[in-house]
Amino acid sequence: MQNFRAPSAELITPDGWLDRSTYVVSGTEIGGFTPNVVVTFSPGVMDPYLRRHVKIQVDEMQKKLPDFQLVAQSDPFPGPFGEMVSVEYEWNSAEAGTRLHQYQLYSMAGQTLYTVTATGTAMHWRGMQSVMLQIVMSFRPVVWTAEPPAIPPG
Repeated sequence: MQNFRAPSAELITPDGWLDRSTYVVSGTEIGGFTPNVVVTFSPGVMDPYLRRHVKIQVDEMQKKLPDFQLVAQSDPFPGPFGEMVSVEYEWNSAEAGTRLHQYQLYSMAGQTLYTVTATGTAMHWRGMQSVMLQIVMSFRPVVWTAEPPAIPPG
C-alpha cells in the first residue's frame, strides 16, 4: 500500500494507483465570477511531445468552447522542471454567464503532464492578469525546489 497526502487529506490505496488530483484555489468574486487557478496532473504520460499534446487540446477547445478565440500560444520553452508551453484564450461560458479569459501553462516533467489554468472574466482580466500569472508561475511539483520560471513573453 502507498500513502497519498494532500494538504487536507490522506488516503491509503493499493500499490500501483496513481495520483490524478485536481487542485483548485479561488479568489474573491469580481463582477459575479470567482477567479480561480486549477492544477491538474497526469502521471504515466507516454507521449513525450508536449507541443503535440497542446495542439490536440487547443483543437478540442476550438470545437467545444463557444466563440473560442486563441489570444496567444508560446513555442515550447525550457522550464526548471521540464519543457513548457503557454496558451491564452477566451470563450463564452453559458454556465458563468460571461466571456472568460484563461491562461494555461502546460509542463511535462518526465512522464507527468502538469496543467495550470488561471480563469477570470475577459472584462476584468487586465486588472487581475499580474496576480493570476504570479500564481500560475509559482507552481512547483513537490520534488522540485528551484525558483519559479519567468513569465513567458506572449
